Amino acid sequence: RALPEADGRAGIVGFCLGGSVAYLLAAAVETGTDTGTGVDAVLSFYGSAVPDATGLMERIACPLLLVFGGSDPYIPRDRVALVERAAAERPNVEVHVAERAGHAFLNHEAPQFHDPQEAPAVWALALDFLGRRLR
Repeated sequence: RALPEADGRAGIVGFCLGGSVAYLLAAAVETGTDTGTGVDAVLSFYGSAVPDATGLMERIACPLLLVFGGSDPYIPRDRVALVERAAAERPNVEVHVAERAGHAFLNHEAPQFHDPQEAPAVWALALDFLGRRLR
């Protein structure tokens, strides 16, 4: 928050295990910056713990974007559907499913996971979310 290029807001971004941690942390901390300890936005990529923790979503008041691959063998599509249903009535929560993508599809360092067709559009979506929520 105190970096010269920051305006006082802070967000959390996590991938894979980090996506689960980002989601769980968002449920555990306050929203906003008035005390300097809250979080202003959370972006979780393919967090495998999220489907089993949808009940925590009601504790998250900050903007939340959850991204999944629809063809992820580690987080099956029916599990992602649980997240979509839980998020449906929450105006602060966005869920994006890249239907053809698998797990870790944004990881260009891991060719076995990277999906060059899906990754650019999803990355643009993530940057847009962060831009709307942290600027």
